[in-house]
Order: sequence, then structure tokens, then C-alpha cells
Amino acid sequence: MRWIMVMLLVAAAALAGTLAIAQQSAKPADEIAAATKPGDTEAVGDRKVIGDWVYACMNQEKPAPKQCFIRQQLADDKTKAPIFAWTLGQGPKGDIVAVWQTPTGVMVGAGVLLDIGGEKPIPVPYRACLAGQCQAVANLEAEFVERLGKAEKARATIVAANGKGLAFDFSVKGLADGLAALKN
Repeated sequence: MRWIMVMLLVAAAALAGTLAIAQQSAKPADEIAAATKPGDTEAVGDRKVIGDWVYACMNQEKPAPKQCFIRQQLADDKTKAPIFAWTLGQGPKGDIVAVWQTPTGVMVGAGVLLDIGGEKPIPVPYRACLAGQCQAVANLEAEFVERLGKAEKARATIVAANGKGLAFDFSVKGLADGLAALKN
């Protein structure tokens, strides 16, 4: 549970100033790099851009183990405000934990539907809805992480309170390398 709280804090810190990729379009690498300057927050350091993902590690006191994550954040085309984020990080046992931060006003029972090109989308249940965002969290099995690294697409769909599905396409550019970096 402590680790999930750390991941949620990492995700919240990253929301404050990391990668903003406009929905349905990716920024050139130099623009992404400019948007991910080290020192945006005190909690997160050692940032680097891997494709369309940001890799960063928590600034922690020794001897705590290094906790790193990759993150992609989608922004509203008009307002540039963050609307959806996906964070993948190292779990307490060397596994990969995923956190999806979505807008509120969703049908919580539907969860986040993740489509990485399999037979059918995988539902991920929401863990919590807070002021301004809902969060779905999942521990990913090694086989799934391997499939994710080879995915040609990554789409997350949420169901709004009115029953309408809203699809968000995440870039897979750099995802395999980002996942590999998490294992080191």
C-alpha cells in the first residue's frame, strides 16, 4: 500500500510539470525535452525523454531503493491542460505497476479499458476518485509487460457518466525502451 501511495505522489508531482502531448498528435523530441526540464519538482529527478515517454526517478534518501517510472501525459488540444496520464513504475518486488489518471465524471464500474492490440480490451478497475481525477491501478504480470513492449498501439477508453466512451491514444514510441529502463 505504501508503494501505491508513492506512485500516486509521483504521478501527482509529474502532473505538475512533465510531458504534455496533445491528444492524437505527438510533439517533436526537442519540444518534449524542453517540456521536461530537470528540477520541475523537488520530488522527481534524473529525467530523460525516451521516445514520447518521460523516464524519471524519485529523489530519495539512501539506503532506500531507487524508484523510477515512465510517464506519458495527454493534454487538451485547446487549453493544453492535462487530461489523462499513464505512469508505469517499479513495484516493491521488481514488478511493474501501472497508474492511469483520468478525468472525473466517469462510470467507475466500467474502469479503464486498455487496448494494446489483443483480442479484446482489458478492463482495469478504478482504485479511487479524488477531487479533479480518478485513478486506476494495476500490477502488471511479466507476460503482459512483454506484450506491452511490443504493442503497436495503446488506447485507453473511459466511459463518461453519460455512457459515452472516450478513447485516448497513447504513443508507443519509446515504450519498449522505457520499460527496459525500468528493469535496470
